[in-house]
Amino acid sequence: MNRFVVARSFVLVALLCVAMGARAQKQRFRFGVHIDPTLTWFSLDNNRFLNVGAPVGLSTGVEFEVFFAPRYSFAMGVSYDLRGGNLRYRESGYSLRTSYSGTKEVPAGTFVGTRASFIRLPIGVKMRAIEIGYWTLFATAGLTLHYNVTQSATVPDLGLESESLKGMYKTMSMGYMLRLGTEYSLGGSSAIVAGLGFNGGISPAYDAGLGYIRMNELHLHLGFVF
Repeated sequence: MNRFVVARSFVLVALLCVAMGARAQKQRFRFGVHIDPTLTWFSLDNNRFLNVGAPVGLSTGVEFEVFFAPRYSFAMGVSYDLRGGNLRYRESGYSLRTSYSGTKEVPAGTFVGTRASFIRLPIGVKMRAIEIGYWTLFATAGLTLHYNVTQSATVPDLGLESESLKGMYKTMSMGYMLRLGTEYSLGGSSAIVAGLGFNGGISPAYDAGLGYIRMNELHLHLGFVF
């Protein structure tokens, strides 16, 4: 997918979110921003590779809700995600495609640490419990689309440091999201939001040369609703 098209889509969706947020007082909309520290890792379907650790990342963006019942809404938005995943290759015969150094053969036992950035488009349903004092508990479930923007790898055994990759991460991948949290009302529609969420991969996110390698994420959701 052309990255200019993805970037333009990001800007259009962001402007749409802002416009809908500005009309939130007249319609059943809510608009907010968030910044989420994350931990990400690869999920494998074979033993040729081994996931190593869970790199720290960050997701920041905007969200808006469209209510269809008093305590139920469609939750949508757009975010920019910095994610990563580490693999150790247990067998030889696989390669790493780089943008400037060509294709590198990866020997058995090699550690490959990858980093990537994505534009994420989530859509789901948000359900709220009855407000108790200033607190309201909520749960969100839905689907996510991830568009890859950049990708790189550090491979000490091959002398690569933050080397740009070519086609190792899929241009687009799909996942699902689950989140539990609470809102603390500041009066009116404004609230501070905090929660814990999990994003699981549905389609492959990374191409190591064999099998389906999905990406999972655990995140701390921190935000503000206007």
